[in-house]
Amino acid sequence: MPTVAHYHREITPSEIKDLVGISPFIIEIGCNDGEDTEAMLNVMPGAHFHCFEPEQRALARFRLRDHPQVVLHECGVTHRLGTAQFWPSTGDIPGSTAPCKHDWDYSGGFSRPTGHLIRDKLVQFKEPIEVPTTTLDYFYDEYQHPI
Repeated sequence: MPTVAHYHREITPSEIKDLVGISPFIIEIGCNDGEDTEAMLNVMPGAHFHCFEPEQRALARFRLRDHPQVVLHECGVTHRLGTAQFWPSTGDIPGSTAPCKHDWDYSGGFSRPTGHLIRDKLVQFKEPIEVPTTTLDYFYDEYQHPI
């Protein structure tokens, strides 16, 4: 089993492959539009993904809806089934190549934003909205797949 390195930068799909193996089962919580999923599929063509995303703007751009190795769950993962408050992000990010650079949706979450507001002044947050949620326990029971 490889040791997990501590990174002070983003980890690459190739580094993820080195950590998890060639044909893993991957749960991606907060997959946004599937950009990272697609990059991981390129280096791990045998991988199977269950992607979770509650953000409607990101879901509208999700690029792998018909991919046979990707299952998209249009909900967030929390500690309970039902709904929860989700804080959608926004903002205008000059120079970004992201498709949402004028309405930034990569930073939303289930906790009231605090540190992000200090660290990145360009990203703002809208009022919270209710989104559907699931739990990893429910997911396991539903799919009968070891996590």
